[in-house]
Amino acid sequence: VDFEVWPEHHQALLMFLRCQTQWRMGPSGMVGLDYRVVFDLFGLYNVEDRQLVMEEVQIMEARALELFNDQMAKEAKARRRRS
Repeated sequence: VDFEVWPEHHQALLMFLRCQTQWRMGPSGMVGLDYRVVFDLFGLYNVEDRQLVMEEVQIMEARALELFNDQMAKEAKARRRRS
């Protein structure tokens, strides 16, 4: 899938993608990103406006969690139908 990213959001998108393996898990699935790792990556990649980038990462995180939860609910419903 191709998509366009506005230049002002490029750094936040890159940071979100760099964190893609840093999800915290709970009994019901993903609960959010491990912010300690996010902040460490901010330092590693010299993010200047950490507050702005964090706010944008959190927007993507919230949407990703919605999509993950929707997918998990669909899969659970399909499993119940098969049983």
